[in-house]
Amino acid sequence: PGNVFVMEDGTIGLIDFGQVKQISGRERLTLAEVMVALAERKSDDDPDDLATISRLALELGVKLKPGSPKEGPAATAMWLFDGKTKTLPGGFEISELSPKSPVSVLQSFPQGLVLVGRSTVLIKGIA
Repeated sequence: PGNVFVMEDGTIGLIDFGQVKQISGRERLTLAEVMVALAERKSDDDPDDLATISRLALELGVKLKPGSPKEGPAATAMWLFDGKTKTLPGGFEISELSPKSPVSVLQSFPQGLVLVGRSTVLIKGIA
């Protein structure tokens, strides 16, 4: 997309003044904790890592439909924010169009993070 730039130093610049959202300090901190937990996890199926990632996703405000697999919050965070994930926990699939996508169990997603999620999905798609 025209709003993603590779800067001279190799970093990515994302510019889109039509879609701007300021998130709270608490949301930024929790989102950063999610990213760190994703980056530092031992594997895609380590129970302790999945519990931490799930807890943080729920703290962000991710809500699942009743009866959803316990891995749902972690699978959602991995699907949205981690481009290296090959297999999602709980039998979920990476394709958002799959009936086994984490999207299928979402009851609600925090309004303030919709643009963050959308941006990460776009960037992963062009990476």
